[in-house]
Amino acid sequence: MSISGVEGTSNNWSVPQQTNSVKQPAGNQPSRLQIPQDTLEISEAAQMMSELQTSNSSGPERAELIARIQTEISNGSYDTEEKMELAFMKFLQQASHEEDLM
Repeated sequence: MSISGVEGTSNNWSVPQQTNSVKQPAGNQPSRLQIPQDTLEISEAAQMMSELQTSNSSGPERAELIARIQTEISNGSYDTEEKMELAFMKFLQQASHEEDLM
């Protein structure tokens, strides 16, 4: 390959071409390169937590609850005065408690 100079001037610099070649191990000789393997260990506590989360979030009772709430939301009966009052009271209690901590 040659490289031309600025604005087409010719300096005829020669650049050797490189080839990418990878040497393969010959025959049945094992490769000396040891590639480390990643491992993952999950503690028993983490396994138990995973099982609890899975069982709590995917049972038929949970599906029924979600379906009921979706129906109540769509027909407008989910938000009631009692629920709003209860939520407001909890909010006031939390705000009062946080104020006491300051």
